Amino acid sequence: MNLNLVFLLVLSALASGLLSFYQYFFKKEFERSLLLPAFFRFIAIFCLLLLLINPRYQSRQSVIVKPELLVAWDASRSMSFSGAEAQVKEVIDKFHDNRELNDQFEIQYFGFGESLRLGDSLSFTSGQTDIDRALKQLNQLSSSGASSIVLVSDGIQTVGRNYAYSGIDQMVFPIVVGDTVQKNDLEISQVNANAYVTMGNLFEVEAFVTFSGEGSVKSEVRLEKEGQLIDRKSLNFSENDRSQRVKFEIPSDEPGQHMYRIHLTPFPDELETLNNQKYFEVEVVNSQMEIAVIYAFAHPDLGMIKQSLEREKKKEVKLIPISEWSPEDNESSVHILYQPDDRFRELFSYLKDAGKNYFLIAGASSDWNFLNSVQESFRKREMMLSEEAYPVFAEEFQSFYQEDPGFQDFPSLRVNLGEVDFRVSHAPLLWQSINGIESGQPMLTVYQEEGARRVALFGEGLWKWRAFVFQRDQKFDRFDRFFDALIQYLYLTERKQTLELFYDKTNFDDQRIEIQARKYDSNLNLDLSAPLELRLNGEDRAYPMYVNNGYYEIQLDDLDPGLYTFSITDPSTEAMRSGNFEVVSYSAEQLSLTSDVSSLTYLAEKTAGKVFYPSQMEEAFAYLIDQPEFKPVEKIEKKLISGIDQKWLLALIVLSLSIEWIIRKYRGLV
Repeated sequence: MNLNLVFLLVLSALASGLLSFYQYFFKKEFERSLLLPAFFRFIAIFCLLLLLINPRYQSRQSVIVKPELLVAWDASRSMSFSGAEAQVKEVIDKFHDNRELNDQFEIQYFGFGESLRLGDSLSFTSGQTDIDRALKQLNQLSSSGASSIVLVSDGIQTVGRNYAYSGIDQMVFPIVVGDTVQKNDLEISQVNANAYVTMGNLFEVEAFVTFSGEGSVKSEVRLEKEGQLIDRKSLNFSENDRSQRVKFEIPSDEPGQHMYRIHLTPFPDELETLNNQKYFEVEVVNSQMEIAVIYAFAHPDLGMIKQSLEREKKKEVKLIPISEWSPEDNESSVHILYQPDDRFRELFSYLKDAGKNYFLIAGASSDWNFLNSVQESFRKREMMLSEEAYPVFAEEFQSFYQEDPGFQDFPSLRVNLGEVDFRVSHAPLLWQSINGIESGQPMLTVYQEEGARRVALFGEGLWKWRAFVFQRDQKFDRFDRFFDALIQYLYLTERKQTLELFYDKTNFDDQRIEIQARKYDSNLNLDLSAPLELRLNGEDRAYPMYVNNGYYEIQLDDLDPGLYTFSITDPSTEAMRSGNFEVVSYSAEQLSLTSDVSSLTYLAEKTAGKVFYPSQMEEAFAYLIDQPEFKPVEKIEKKLISGIDQKWLLALIVLSLSIEWIIRKYRGLV
């Protein structure tokens, strides 16, 4: 108790005494009978002042704080398929039974599949596994730096980002369950094909096939179009030849959308066969495409563009100097603007008002002050210096082009130094690398501006890329497919394709099938007011679609395995798009039955944790208990505690005043 508090208490007692003395004895004859009511008045006033002062004192309390141990176990069906159920239950039981571990840690249990759930009720019913999401949720739940995560899983993930690269702060200790013995397996890891091609031309499909295991196997890769075999190739794999790239050239002789399937014939005793196939869809465009290349000055890039695009008979390319362009020249399907300057102002205004797509090529000779003023999608802080920049392929770009023709070996383009600040969402296909350092600036990117599509290339010298591809491959095909994909991307909405579809071509029978669509009006502005309907397999019954986050959506449940076709229509405008997908009688959890030890090991190393197996549980417990970071910590908690009980003090005030009043009444003083 400090001196200030003592002083206040003494002062309160004196004040209470003086007030009581003043009321009962000041300028009055002393009577012994008044001492009792004066005493109760003193008590009431003193207690009231005590309430106002509210005296408090500091309390010190010793508290033992245990580190948190978050035990998360895989509740997906892959546990049942791989026979790991018993292992998970055994591991969780051992955590419950280890007294020393429970004394040292504050243990919480979670199950996870598509999402995280609290509790240790063991069930394995989730149809999907998202380990990355579970780790991030656990990381958010951790309340102290002494927390750690135990992940009881086979490491097989069916949805979500790669959990091995999760940016979490806690140490992760994976306990690997399931079958860890690597089995011989073939897999189609990736298929590259352009989403759009022009009718009457050959288009290339590229598939990457990988082999894991020991020894050697033989297989055959087959390409089917809507159930009909159109090509096949034999493959041989061994421990020294584990991956192969397979190419098919397919004629585009029928317009519309077409579903293709690439699959591998399984070798004897192959257990995991669902990863032996992939589906992809290609739309064949049947129309003549007129392309206007409008330029400010002559450059070798112009001739390259014309030669590359006119290799197909369905394309006609016109090279037009800006001085000869007129708004009446409006028959072109796609416009390519080469290094524009102030003379392009009327052209930019025309393209914007008409809602037309264009391909902007801005190099070292471009007028950036003009470009910054004529459009609002990006700004470039020009440094008046130019440099050679090399392309770096953006692996994450999956919109309409997926093949890397070897950009890491391509020659450099001349670019203006300076940061490009995009004001709208954009998707880079190529990044810039200067002097071997990725600058973080896009070299080639796509974006939308008021509903119209844009492609922007920041660099000049494109002709060197096509020449390099010919020197390397003795043909132009890989570059021409790349450049043609950019033009097709711009051309398709120029045809007023007002409906775009987004859906998975292959679905599992235990999954909810989601189909999304986007509708645009005649000016390519997003339209969310249309009454879109979906019809399945040509049935008369129509399923209405609902709007969610800028998309029309519908979810289909309980579909039997098989191939389905569907159409989405807008009854108000008769706009229609169709597609197809397959439902297979497997679970996504059956795609892989071998535990992913490598990803779990990488995760543990990245977070300073350690990998254990069910047979090493005692070793795991000893390791956790011995870690200096995970020792209970004694903390001294200081608390200010009130020295009075306000309820009892109020009761005493009321009681004192009541007794005083009764005495005064009895004495005739009231």
